[in-house]
Amino acid sequence: MHPQTWTITSVQIHQSSIAQSIRGLIPLKDSTLKEAHARGLGFRTHAALKAELKAGLELSAREFDNAGFVLRIAELTDDITAEVVEAILDGVQLDISVVKHSERRQQSHRYWNISYDVNVMLTSGANFARALDGEIQFHLPEFGLGAATEPYRVDSAHDRRVETDYRKSRAEAGGTTLVAKLVDGHWHGGFFVYALEHQADGSTSIRSLRAALARAILPQVPTRVRCFIFRPDNYEFGAWRVEMRLTSAIQQLWNGSPFLFELPLLPSRHIITESKFRADVRAGRFVDGVWKADLYTNGINEAENKTSLAEVKRALLRCVSQRVCKAQANPSS
Repeated sequence: MHPQTWTITSVQIHQSSIAQSIRGLIPLKDSTLKEAHARGLGFRTHAALKAELKAGLELSAREFDNAGFVLRIAELTDDITAEVVEAILDGVQLDISVVKHSERRQQSHRYWNISYDVNVMLTSGANFARALDGEIQFHLPEFGLGAATEPYRVDSAHDRRVETDYRKSRAEAGGTTLVAKLVDGHWHGGFFVYALEHQADGSTSIRSLRAALARAILPQVPTRVRCFIFRPDNYEFGAWRVEMRLTSAIQQLWNGSPFLFELPLLPSRHIITESKFRADVRAGRFVDGVWKADLYTNGINEAENKTSLAEVKRALLRCVSQRVCKAQANPSS
């Protein structure tokens, strides 16, 4: 977006356009969107923006700051929601089709549920089109965790399930894998509604499915450096898996040479990296654009650890970003 002057009308139109694109996938409160939009225009609060417009009728020429908008979303909601919004602002489009099976296809003799076909197609503008080529892994969302029964479930078709060097599966004995993949931007599977209150009217469960898939998929799209922290099946509470992925454009900065970055020092956290992904005790190394490590709580119970996983993620991304900025400023570094 080029610098432009902003009037009350143009602010409202721009804010409405952004809100429409976001709410097509995830719900956000009006107040959250207004505060974030004000930050994107350079104001600390929505009230300050309103006061400025009322006093001067229009703002001086400026670009809308997408990064500021996303940061305010993170402050008011959470990092995953902010990453979903960031991907949407980057021009990534997520089309989710949910089609109910005919009565003939409903498998009531096996499971008493209502079932649907689900197809996901991820597309992007020219800037990131190549980023969607090949496979993009993500973890399927689960619903009703902690409840007595599972209200509904989404599962991958067999050709969209992934076997990895760790196992992340459903909680029940012999549960299917939760690791899924998009292939050239496409994923497909099934949606199964068990709860009676959602069978007669599936609108609420389908909205929940759309939002959950958006939160699972969009933060993994490699339009930016991505960091994913999770707990595999065989890891105890307090032990976590960390994976980061570079974009193809960033990898090209090193012309095939190793991408090395300094690991952050984190209170009450300990990062253990296997030799393949370690340059030395304080430096990580990306291999084919990927870095992997284990993260542990250090000297304190996980439930009492004040260094949250979100803080760990931000610290790792900050270290990588600093290294990238240095390379862009000095290509020979």
